[in-house]
Amino acid sequence: PGDMEDGDVMEISNTLMAGDWVVAQFAEDGSDKTSDYEGYDFAFGMQNELTVSTNMDPLKSGLWRVVRDSDGSLKVYLNLGDDGDVLSELTDDWDFVSISETSLVLEDNSGDQPVDTLVFRRK
Repeated sequence: PGDMEDGDVMEISNTLMAGDWVVAQFAEDGSDKTSDYEGYDFAFGMQNELTVSTNMDPLKSGLWRVVRDSDGSLKVYLNLGDDGDVLSELTDDWDFVSISETSLVLEDNSGDQPVDTLVFRRK
């Protein structure tokens, strides 16, 4: 079935598009980098457009997508480029953990590395 027929994909996508989000937690390689994202607002828009703003001023655009991969796992793809800034560190194919009206939890497990965690909170 296509993504448009997958209820989980649609529910996650619709929840993400229903308001702005902030990074509540970001841990990478065992270190907490949450403070790097203070003041950034993330808007998951139509046509898979991801906009990062500060004080309503757009800073960077990227792409987002929710998919179910070939082994049935839900993934949230974030692409904010690879130019080495703090926002590009979020570019990844994240494993979906959970979502609620106010929170999205993602993880990236790279084998023997500590699990990276990204938590968005509704603004």
